[in-house]
Amino acid sequence: MRAKAGQHLTVHLTSSNKGVEFSIFAPNNENSSDYPLGVFDWEGDLNASGDYKIVLINNRDGGPRNPTYVLEVTVR
Repeated sequence: MRAKAGQHLTVHLTSSNKGVEFSIFAPNNENSSDYPLGVFDWEGDLNASGDYKIVLINNRDGGPRNPTYVLEVTVR
């Protein structure tokens, strides 16, 4: 997802499999303390312009291999 520095990002993940979570990576493909690792909800202002990655992770042992989910992303 492409966004500009200063824009506000809101991400919400819903899944029947509670092991599904997401991480956000900045345009330089790094994760800093500004962006979450392994969460279900996050919102904040972006500190750089460029392409952000939202990566979904299935961390539940023995859970479904391809769980269903809804990912809501808003950039303002």
